[in-house]
Amino acid sequence: MFHHELQRSARARRLADDLKLRTGPDRHDLLTTLLIENGGTMVGPGDTPRPGTHMVEIELLDIVGRGDTGDMALANWMKAAARAHPMPVSGSIDQGAAA
Repeated sequence: MFHHELQRSARARRLADDLKLRTGPDRHDLLTTLLIENGGTMVGPGDTPRPGTHMVEIELLDIVGRGDTGDMALANWMKAAARAHPMPVSGSIDQGAAA
């Protein structure tokens, strides 16, 4: 189980590092693709019947980021992914998919 968790945290770190290199629509497109391919979710204030929620929440690879906007939620997700696997991971998203 530990090995599986280590692989997942390393993959999350790699995704966060790749997302940091992108901006604007390119970053949004990559995030959307990653959410679809990895079973993640992005929920905004109008997307759910939960009462009182005014935040955006991103859940991807068991890591959650929340914020007042999608950009803030993504920034918080990237920080959480970096903390989940503190050592930089070499390789790209495509290399990680084979792992």
